Amino acid sequence: MTTYLVGWDRSTSAEKALLFTVEIARQRGGQVVLWYAVDVPKTYRLLTSHGRAIDPSIHQEMNRWLDQVKAHAESLLRSRAHTIKAPDLSVTVEVWTGDLYEGLMDAVQRYDADWIVLGRGQDPHRLGSFALKVLRSTLRPVAVVPETYEPVGLHVIVVPVDWTIPKSAALPLALDLATRYTAEVHLVHVIETYLRDVPVALEAAVEQMVRDSLDEWYRQQAVPTDRTVHQAFRRATDAGTGILAYATEVGADLIVMDSHARGPLMHLMLGSVAEKVLQRATVPVIVTKPEGGKA
Repeated sequence: MTTYLVGWDRSTSAEKALLFTVEIARQRGGQVVLWYAVDVPKTYRLLTSHGRAIDPSIHQEMNRWLDQVKAHAESLLRSRAHTIKAPDLSVTVEVWTGDLYEGLMDAVQRYDADWIVLGRGQDPHRLGSFALKVLRSTLRPVAVVPETYEPVGLHVIVVPVDWTIPKSAALPLALDLATRYTAEVHLVHVIETYLRDVPVALEAAVEQMVRDSLDEWYRQQAVPTDRTVHQAFRRATDAGTGILAYATEVGADLIVMDSHARGPLMHLMLGSVAEKVLQRATVPVIVTKPEGGKA
């Protein structure tokens, strides 16, 4: 059973993250954990974290309020039952009141979550620091869902190719989703063009080298021979812009892309390509980690 952990804060983007999760899980079922982050007054958190004595009536009032918050979350879920109803799909609500990042990562471990799903905020050119921190620190697939998302199914999935990653995690995931939804999978590699007036012969030679490298990379992925995967090359001043343009060109419903690693190296990757795609995409983006495994 696949477990999807959805970060939720009653915002529009968080609700879109929930709808995306249900759409993905609808075909095979699984467990959706609605991890509801509540902004507890900072003073209360500081007092309790430092072991200060607090009047029992304050604790009682806080617990009463949290019970109301959870009841409200469950009520919202019931009101959307027609939207999230799916065979063999269960939904659990957990209310969290501490540090957001530590709480989410703790929940990921406790529920042994296979996916993390987060909404992208209202600013279309800003990926929140919380989401970035999660993206840099987990090996699990992380889906970031924009407010523009609408649950219309999956018809076209775009997978950007980076042949410096020997074994892709994005391509198998995209193929699995494509099987569930009878969707097309498009591989795209963007050739970055920094210079103008490059001789035609040089451009052709470089493109041929790229095609040869990608042919070798594709053979290493061991894709079943009966699977149809479209392959494309595009030129752009930077890879992120090229990926987004191609996704628009083919009417993509989802982008699935590998990220190099955790830590500082992944930060560089996010800064150059994945972060731009995550910030500007009008469709959900799933970032996978080719290292594999859960962490």
